Amino acid sequence: MTTAHETQEAREVSEGGLRIAVGLLGLAAFCYYTWDAGSMPVGQMAMPGPGFFPLLIGAFGVLSSIIVIVDALFKLRQETTVLIPSGGTARRLGGLILLLTLFVLAIDVIGTYLGSILFCSLSIKLLSSHAWWRCVVYGTTMAVVCVFLFDTLLNVSLPGFGLW
Repeated sequence: MTTAHETQEAREVSEGGLRIAVGLLGLAAFCYYTWDAGSMPVGQMAMPGPGFFPLLIGAFGVLSSIIVIVDALFKLRQETTVLIPSGGTARRLGGLILLLTLFVLAIDVIGTYLGSILFCSLSIKLLSSHAWWRCVVYGTTMAVVCVFLFDTLLNVSLPGFGLW
């Protein structure tokens, strides 16, 4: 979906500085995520509680972010650049970030399942030229499959806050 014109609109930025910024953003996000996961019961090794996997994911995220920052600091002297998207590509990327942020903020109000259906449907519409009804069918299918995988196959209940 990227046209030649959109590729020319990209601008160059320092790779090292960008990696440090992304690492710091990831570190802040995963520190908050780990802190928030710490409020849930962890359980025991034989029977993990609802906070076990989020705590584990948060810890790995913090570690990964630190590794990205340290690696970027060592490679900061190399003068390499990366292309940052602009134009339509930047709008789609910004739209996905906005949808993900709204999903996380609205999950307590509208619930995991309804939020997943909306997030998937709107993401598909943003990234494709399909009709709305088709995006809703695809988004609903994706959400139902995820619920089936987690609830039935993995026996991990997703939080059911909000409307549904």
